[in-house]
Amino acid sequence: MFVIKTRRKSKSVQIAETLRRELLKNPPAPDTRMASATELAADCGISVPTAHNVLNLLVKEGLLYRKHGSGTFFARKKKYAIGILDQPVGAILPQEIDAVLGRFCEYALDFLKSHNCDAKIFSYQEIFKKDVFSGLDGLLVSRLFVDGQSLPLLKKSKLPFVVYRCATTEKKDYSCCEFEIESGIKEALQYLKPGKNNRIFLFAETTPESQWHKNVYCTEFAARQLVPEEVFSCTPPDIAVECYRTVRINAEKFRNAIIFCTTDVLAINLYNALLLENFQPGRDFRLIGVGNMEGYNSNFHNPPVISSIHKPIDTMSYEALKLLLRMIKNPSDNHTAIRIPTRFIPRKSSDFNSDINS
Repeated sequence: MFVIKTRRKSKSVQIAETLRRELLKNPPAPDTRMASATELAADCGISVPTAHNVLNLLVKEGLLYRKHGSGTFFARKKKYAIGILDQPVGAILPQEIDAVLGRFCEYALDFLKSHNCDAKIFSYQEIFKKDVFSGLDGLLVSRLFVDGQSLPLLKKSKLPFVVYRCATTEKKDYSCCEFEIESGIKEALQYLKPGKNNRIFLFAETTPESQWHKNVYCTEFAARQLVPEEVFSCTPPDIAVECYRTVRINAEKFRNAIIFCTTDVLAINLYNALLLENFQPGRDFRLIGVGNMEGYNSNFHNPPVISSIHKPIDTMSYEALKLLLRMIKNPSDNHTAIRIPTRFIPRKSSDFNSDINS
């Protein structure tokens, strides 16, 4: 199990990324000599050790290779073909939600383009066609595509594959990339500082992912000796109606409460329903979701108002594909799980107001 720590990119990583883009845009002839670390340092205005790090990164990626005693040269890079088993379901979900989920594919395609790889997107129905994966080197698979019918098919293909967009830590017999919800929830609780005198409510969708989020919430509550006054369940696709009905019936119960939600969809619908009851965020309630959908330029509110446990979609797509390319280049029977931390982003719906804790 690996945990990816988010941090600022070093100068060597930034320069390596710039050089990679230039090399892919105007590739030199294979076996052409690359500038030495000293020459690269002079050209880029960096130190020689930083230039060494840049060359090491590009050698590790396979863009360059070293010949002992001769120098560093441009490699004959194989162009990999990657199948992406992921497709937004816009016929079912609202346009705003569909647009956010589509970012997973967008980031994956950007990554593959920057690494000189071909990509093809498949719908769930397409993957059951005969010889559908012919000519591919590996597969990036949405967790929504993994079930009792598709998983045997993926294994039978003998292609390396990584399942991404995962949200649980249950044992899996395949390589995967998942979000670590615990870190973001801990940050949220540290920011909100709920005490035993606070009234806490938890709203959870009935989906497996939301139920996992609910369990993590409850674990973190118990560690702080906090007990939700009530846990509400909402079933897609009736979330909007259920949220409005629940708020209308229990309006006064939610006054001065802290409301935790397992998804931003729940948080957004609850926020709108509470506003209809003339509640003001920060003064009358505090509300948190999971996902940071508003942070991905959705059209729910402008500017964004929902506080959220942020899931970094770009990091999820990039790290899953980095793992997949390593598996293609270095085949192994071992399964790797990568966990990507989340963080809390406070906005208007959880702004602190002393009245709420009085």
